[in-house]
Amino acid sequence: MKAWLKRRVNETPKLGSFGSKWAKYKWQVRREIPHRDPTCELLRSFGYVAIPNFINRATVQRIQEEYFHVKNNQENREWISCGCCNHAVVGEFSDPRWASVYGAFWRNPLIVRGVETITRRKLYDFPSTFSVLRQRQLYAWPPNDSNALMHRDVDYPTVKVVLYLYDVTRDNAPFTFWTRTSSQPVAITGEAGTLIIADHSCFHKRGRFIGPNVPRTTLRISFRYMESIKYRWLHRT
Repeated sequence: MKAWLKRRVNETPKLGSFGSKWAKYKWQVRREIPHRDPTCELLRSFGYVAIPNFINRATVQRIQEEYFHVKNNQENREWISCGCCNHAVVGEFSDPRWASVYGAFWRNPLIVRGVETITRRKLYDFPSTFSVLRQRQLYAWPPNDSNALMHRDVDYPTVKVVLYLYDVTRDNAPFTFWTRTSSQPVAITGEAGTLIIADHSCFHKRGRFIGPNVPRTTLRISFRYMESIKYRWLHRT
């Protein structure tokens, strides 16, 4: 397959494009998937749910150790952007170095139901990769950073799952979300092991760093590929 065509079938519609608006229309006419547990009901009503202690402290510690092991044995991926120092590690669920991540997340029934509730699509293929992102503020607030401003990722409902690997307070940029029923933002703080499932077609932003010595480290899984041409063609959705 030619490279340009391969990129085309794997990419997802961008915010504001015709494809993005068409994906939103298709979502509106699809039937809801009837998951009726409390988590899914909250997702339908508010567009997000925060689950404290999704994984226990022992598992969180093992994931932290796996992160540092991989981070210290790979090419440096640290960069400075808009007053923030960022360090990202991309992992694969099939990589044995991430055994604890695989055990906690791979096809987790709660995550699968949450994704299907928001997208109104059956989740046939779980993502093969995830990312761990460590951020801290270097310079004076506010940075010229789009993630620190209220924004939407796309027009159509799409899911991103975020796990706090360390405690997040109002001092180190809590995930901030505007629910479907309120114009007031919710700053989601939590201890290590807190999981957030959110529809990123709703407005959201990264919170504020109060000082340079309070980094935030999160594990993220994106499900936006479910609107790609490849996924829709393979599963006839």
